[in-house]
Amino acid sequence: DLTFEVLRMDNGAACGVSNTEFGPYVEFCCADVGETVQILLKATDENNNTNTCMVNVVVQDKNRPVINVPAYCYQ
Repeated sequence: DLTFEVLRMDNGAACGVSNTEFGPYVEFCCADVGETVQILLKATDENNNTNTCMVNVVVQDKNRPVINVPAYCYQ
């Protein structure tokens, strides 16, 4: 059995969070969109042997834009 944990290399500073320990996920925020965020991935096996690697994540906003036109624009 393998377990995986991740850690942001910038400690989450761009998002205003302090992330200094490995966990099951990392958080990304709007400030990360369009940026490359480096994370550290740690794999641990059943004998507690670990290995790490650095991964670059390119954060993209895949949500479609929404435009709300005020009613007075239709007059």
